[in-house]
Amino acid sequence: MVNGNLSILHSLGYVLLAILLWKSSERRSSSLILSGSLVLLHGFGLLLPWFTSTDFEFGLFKAFVWIMWLAAVLVCCEAFFRRIVPKVMAPIFVLTGIAILLDSFFPSPNLANDLSLTFRFHILIAMLSYSCLFFTSIRALTINFQENSLRNPKTRLPDLSLPSLIELDASLHRLLLVTFLLLSGTVMSGIFVNLESGRMPLIFDHKTFFSLLAWLLISCIVAGKLLFGWRGRMVAKMTMIGCFLVILSYLGTQFVIEVILNR
Repeated sequence: MVNGNLSILHSLGYVLLAILLWKSSERRSSSLILSGSLVLLHGFGLLLPWFTSTDFEFGLFKAFVWIMWLAAVLVCCEAFFRRIVPKVMAPIFVLTGIAILLDSFFPSPNLANDLSLTFRFHILIAMLSYSCLFFTSIRALTINFQENSLRNPKTRLPDLSLPSLIELDASLHRLLLVTFLLLSGTVMSGIFVNLESGRMPLIFDHKTFFSLLAWLLISCIVAGKLLFGWRGRMVAKMTMIGCFLVILSYLGTQFVIEVILNR
């Protein structure tokens, strides 16, 4: 009951903050402080039951809540670094509030009891890392679109409402760093989960292969940006390839199991 009331309060908080961001063009510092505080409180409310509850409730709406919370964290970080309120901040807050309400009214099923902390951490960080890679790919797609528009203004006009390419590239760089850290945590926690269950550290199936390939690609992109100053369309295309590899790690595995192996 208490968790349900807190969820409703979090949802109302996100919606009210979204309205405040839409209505008020001033007092940006206070809006950002309130936004950051709400996101932190919501994150604490998500993390505590995830690691302390004996039940493990997980489903579509619970995943939706986590993904939108990550989006709220990322947009707050973007607002902090750019010292402005991004246009997508209010819509993301509204979607986060809707996700919380859906999860409250349609609770996720209890998948298991007494799961180890290592396994719970692995599920959480894997979900967040793949979601972050998806958000990073959207940013990369935006850069690719904007740069192509600037190179060929006769065929496609650039979107003047977007930040400059320098700001977009800086944003992509921050997202890539977060994605790299989350993917690294996914790989390491997966190794610990396998060791905990008495298996080999790495089980080389399709999912592991494409996940490691995506991690290596993101690692190369981050290293290239830090050491050689890579930027622009090349980085954007490599990032989108990384997202495609992660999609293959799951869809490809299901295709092999269900179609090729007929299981």
